[in-house]
Amino acid sequence: MHYATGEIEAARMRYEESLAICREHEVEDGIPMSLVRLGDVVRERGDHTASRRYLAEALQFEVGRGHVGAIAGVLSQMVSLLEDEGRTQEALMLAAYLLQRPEAQEPARGQVQQRFEALAAGLSPERAVAIQRACGARTLEEMCETALVGKES
Repeated sequence: MHYATGEIEAARMRYEESLAICREHEVEDGIPMSLVRLGDVVRERGDHTASRRYLAEALQFEVGRGHVGAIAGVLSQMVSLLEDEGRTQEALMLAAYLLQRPEAQEPARGQVQQRFEALAAGLSPERAVAIQRACGARTLEEMCETALVGKES
């Protein structure tokens, strides 16, 4: 509610409370969801380091559970983070990869499609297709690694 109305700090506090409660009561589905929401909120504030930390923890949690659909959901949030960090090529590759995965479900799939189209707008059609082909040959583990690696210095 707070996030939707632009009350970023209040949203951050609520998601932190939610995360603490989920951890205390071992609510497995709530932990990664709270981490993703926290990642979104702090990314909106411009704190990419904290966003990466929250999203990485959510991703590692879902990888540990083997929940492929949820992994794709976290990776879809990583597309926006990579883009905000100026890592356009990696964001484009991750978006292209997710669009080829049946695990990437709505509404994340529609959001990823929009991000891919926006990121690819300046590319030739041949280059966009080449990126999609290159991503199709990568494994889920490789794409997770790409998403988890911080911005290079």
